[in-house]
Amino acid sequence: MVGRDVRVAEPWNRFVAVLAGLTQPWSSGPVEGQVNRIKTIKRQMYGRANLDSSANES
Repeated sequence: MVGRDVRVAEPWNRFVAVLAGLTQPWSSGPVEGQVNRIKTIKRQMYGRANLDSSANES
């Protein structure tokens, strides 16, 4: 960022992003749901779908 201190700009950028997310009439929820579904299918294909924490221990 030219002419602005990054430490000052960072909180403002976060605030603007949160404000936009709360005030916009559209949502990325349906897209995120499809992405989650595809990732779950891929985990199943590669044998990593087991969510049991004991299965992940070495």
